[in-house]
Amino acid sequence: MRPIDYGLPHMMHRCLLSVLMFAVFGVVPGSGVAESVAAKTPADASTGQRFVTAINAASGSELNALMDADGIAERVLGKLKLNGVEQALYVKRLSAEYGMLGYSVAAQMLAQRAKATLLRSSPEGDGGDGGGFLARITTTDANNNVAFGYLQVSLDREGRIVDWYDHALASSMSGQLAFSAAKMLTPAQVAQMLLGKAGDAADLAVLMTAFANAVNSGDMPLAHALLLEMPESIKARREFATLRVNMARSVGMEAYGEALADLARRHGTADELQFILIDHYLLSGKFELALQAVNRAARVIGDDEVMDANRCHALIDLGRKTDALAACDRAIARDPTFELPRWSRVRLALKTQDAPLAIQSLTGVEQAQGGKKLNAGNLAKNSEYAWLATQPEFAEWGADRGASPPP
Repeated sequence: MRPIDYGLPHMMHRCLLSVLMFAVFGVVPGSGVAESVAAKTPADASTGQRFVTAINAASGSELNALMDADGIAERVLGKLKLNGVEQALYVKRLSAEYGMLGYSVAAQMLAQRAKATLLRSSPEGDGGDGGGFLARITTTDANNNVAFGYLQVSLDREGRIVDWYDHALASSMSGQLAFSAAKMLTPAQVAQMLLGKAGDAADLAVLMTAFANAVNSGDMPLAHALLLEMPESIKARREFATLRVNMARSVGMEAYGEALADLARRHGTADELQFILIDHYLLSGKFELALQAVNRAARVIGDDEVMDANRCHALIDLGRKTDALAACDRAIARDPTFELPRWSRVRLALKTQDAPLAIQSLTGVEQAQGGKKLNAGNLAKNSEYAWLATQPEFAEWGADRGASPPP
């Protein structure tokens, strides 16, 4: 549902399914977190089905049951060359920290009004020894702006979650959780874990210690600033670029845009980064590159209604009306309740001053919202609809929707 002023919606790809803040700062809700709906799945349901049901119910207990804390801890420590004693000690300590991780994720999903959709399962691919699955996560903020993310989830042989790769963050859960391990590691180990390089650790000891302390104290702006002081040899690495993007999210849109630009400049050819780069190209007005990124992301992740909605967005700004309309209509055909492509059709109609298309598209929005009529009077007050409000088609359509009669 759109806000009462019916402003045109804004779609981003920053689905912030990030366990970072909870894992680092100890904000780990326990059993006292309310679960909105009981997670009900058949006893023989796949992990993917159970995961989606748990996300949609914001069920921390069910999510917790699906996660292998020991396996996650081993993934987090995977980049480090530890001896057996150190490995066992670190795994034990991290497993204790991750023991309530499902509640942390559920709390975030409840706050972001998340909806999960299982796209595919793969018994032999998508990650861990037990295969995995791909899920799309849709979140909605307080202003009804919608964001999308795709989680490639890895399972162990018992079907429990040991990791996931979040295409909207271009990083794995284990990579994000590495921050929580920073407080128990040496500067060299922190450098190796987070940035994939420990060779310069002796020279970077003071900087890495300050960075780890900033992260563990919750001072993300300081941590981001310290990150930018790293030497060029580290800045050139992809691990640094994606880490910078994720850190920049907590600083602001300017920092986020700069981090995306750096990621595109250094690593823009990587297929697995195309989804996160869609934001960069749209925000910077590079719509042809945005369209290319959508098509490449679709080949990596899979083609769905969200990808078609992205195509529609880029094609509208490229002035390709027929192609944009076709992309929006494909998205709607895939999911008639998906509002964003219907609002994009409205944007296309307003941009091209096509009144019949605008009325048809607004009626389509009503259909997606279960038949509830829009308030034409509120639409007419919004500057984006100034031209349309003067058209006879709008007057006729709005007659029973609260529009003021023409003078």
